[in-house]
Amino acid sequence: MANKYNATTRNIKQKKLNVPALLKAKALRVTVPGPGVTGKKGKKSDAPDKFSVVTPKNPQAKGWEDKPNSYSKAEKLMDKGWLDDGKYRQIVDSAKAKGLPRKRIFKEG
Repeated sequence: MANKYNATTRNIKQKKLNVPALLKAKALRVTVPGPGVTGKKGKKSDAPDKFSVVTPKNPQAKGWEDKPNSYSKAEKLMDKGWLDDGKYRQIVDSAKAKGLPRKRIFKEG
């Protein structure tokens, strides 16, 4: 059976993620653009809207440079349901693996 949560689906009702807590716990990282699902490496850019969201489950991103000036933009997009199901589950699973309780993974409300 194919994974019903993947890079092309948006079937999960996504709760808003507590991005600052997830960043602090290293359950996710916002980095310079990486190849993502396209396989093409993004160009390094200082523009806040050019970034990748990665987790410890993305070992290829280990050496990628963090991009703090994109944190706010990434959080705003995630609040709007921008993540596909696969990445959303990956972030939640990474947070759980780091021992974060639900109240630190998700925003209240």
